[in-house]
Amino acid sequence: MGNKKIWLLFVSLIISFFVVGKPVKAEGSNPLDSAIPLSLNQTMKGSFDKTALSYHYYRIELSEKTGITVYGNNTGERGISLELQDANGKYVSHQSQAISANTDYKWRTKEVDPGIYYIVVSSSYAKIDYDISYSLELYPVCTELPQGTKKECVAGDNVFKINILSSGEITIYGDKNSDKKVDIKVVDTKGNSISCSSANSVSANKYKYRTKQLNPGIYYIVSSSGQNYTINYGNEIFPEAIALDRGNTLSGSLNTSNSMDVYKINLTEKQSITYFVNKDNSSYISLYLYDSEGNRIDNMNPLTEELSFKWSPEKELSTGTYYLGVSKHTDAVNYNIFWQVKGPSMIDDLTMTKATKKTITLGWTAPDKASKYKIFK
Repeated sequence: MGNKKIWLLFVSLIISFFVVGKPVKAEGSNPLDSAIPLSLNQTMKGSFDKTALSYHYYRIELSEKTGITVYGNNTGERGISLELQDANGKYVSHQSQAISANTDYKWRTKEVDPGIYYIVVSSSYAKIDYDISYSLELYPVCTELPQGTKKECVAGDNVFKINILSSGEITIYGDKNSDKKVDIKVVDTKGNSISCSSANSVSANKYKYRTKQLNPGIYYIVSSSGQNYTINYGNEIFPEAIALDRGNTLSGSLNTSNSMDVYKINLTEKQSITYFVNKDNSSYISLYLYDSEGNRIDNMNPLTEELSFKWSPEKELSTGTYYLGVSKHTDAVNYNIFWQVKGPSMIDDLTMTKATKKTITLGWTAPDKASKYKIFK
């Protein structure tokens, strides 16, 4: 009788287990609940071991419609993957290129609405240490570059943040040590590329690019080269031009590293002008006249081997800014140049009639329209 009671108790326990206490597969804990809060521009460090496919979750909150840039450094054995999920853990975006081991990384998400999101970092069966940050800016790691400020750049990629205050085009230019190319890209804050073309006066030791019309706002200049170089930018088509005032003589030298010199000329009234050039050999050089937009107005033709010559552009020039380009054809040449208002002809019969230890007496034929003279020693 006792054994029968024990057997009935055993049967009842089995029935109650399957009927009353039927086992249910336990659900895993929601990884979003243990996500690490990550503030804007805060840097966090994380690690993966080699045991399994692993995920780390970082919780962020956006107060405006925007894209974000996730960036940091991966010092692991293998790459890591990045994904953006919404508040419910649903997929939003992921990086399209693998984030390699032992490298800095930067990933820009698509634009999303305000709300809670999760940055998911994953890696499989690898030992990895990394750091992670996020920013609303397209290039959170960059250098501010004010207009007209010359910046020294090391070989490699460099990013500069610029602030355009008024509508217009800009010229990006600088010096380099060889004929290696300096690549320039200009993008707005949303990552849209701005068309940018190579401009005049580029030589082995110089580069220059001109953008299309820019609206006021923030832009980024992304530059890259296999050598050290300088970078600068300005509104003018020839921001590197040297001011050449009327009557002042400037010296220049054209060689293999400097194919064209550019001079800036400001006219305060409508007038015709004449350029006077002296050079140290019979190598041909060309003169080009450009307006403020970089359009060529005129050029000297024919060329001459004369050591001294003058050139008067045919067109009478209106008030404004102009540029004179001086370029060589073959041999290196040294020269000096000045300009005058077209009118009185150049003195060509200067004579010395008397000289003492303290004075000399000069004589010449007075040209038409001349009201005064300057004598240079």
